[in-house]
Order: sequence, then structure tokens, then C-alpha cells
Amino acid sequence: MKSKLRLLAILLLAVLAPRISSAQEKVLSTSSPVGQLIESGRSYEGTTVQELLDAVWEEAAAQIRAAYDEGYKAGLLDSYPDAAYWQSLSKAMEAQARIQAQSPGWGVVLGVSGGSLVIGFAAGVVACMYIGLR
Repeated sequence: MKSKLRLLAILLLAVLAPRISSAQEKVLSTSSPVGQLIESGRSYEGTTVQELLDAVWEEAAAQIRAAYDEGYKAGLLDSYPDAAYWQSLSKAMEAQARIQAQSPGWGVVLGVSGGSLVIGFAAGVVACMYIGLR
């Protein structure tokens, strides 16, 4: 949103700059996108200015899309040589994850040890209570 406002401000300055600077008194005839001539020092109707702004906005949007597409293509082409490396690294990590998932590992050992400690503690408490109650 911020970039759209900045672009709109730049476009408005570009349209209003010849009108503001009265030092340029000679007639500047440039063909515009809507087929009219723009002359310095002359005031134009709002619809004409709006048509000019719309044409400039559409052209700017088309140029931005084209530049983005070119940059995206260039980025893909730059990253293509690295794709084989990342693909082989991904496959190696997948194989390693499968091997780790199949082996029990330390989680099982710690879980069983902890569970046996809890059961042993509970059995000791029960035995102490049983012996103490008699």
C-alpha cells in the first residue's frame, strides 16, 4: 500500500511539474497515451488528467510485472546449479530419518528406565505402608 501511494505521488509530481515551473514558456508538444498533445502552462480538464494518469498507471503496472517476471526467471536460472546439491542432501536426510525412525534409540531406553523407577518407587511405598500397618 505504501509503495502504491509513493508511485502515485511520483506520477502526480511528474504531471504537475511542467505546470508548476513557469520558467518553461515554450510549448512542449508530446504525444500522450490518449492521443492528445500536452502543452506546458495550460490547464486541463479533470477527465483528461484522469485518462493520462490511468494510462500511466497501466503502463507502470505492466512494466513492473515484466520486471518481476524477468527477475524471477533470472533467480531460477541462478539457483538451478544448486538444485542437484539440495536434492541429494534432501534424499540423504530422508534416508537418515527413516533409519532413525526404525531403531528404538535413547528415547525408548530412557522411557523404560523411568517407568521402572516409578513402578519400583510405588511398590516400595506400598510395601512400607503394608509392613507399617501390621
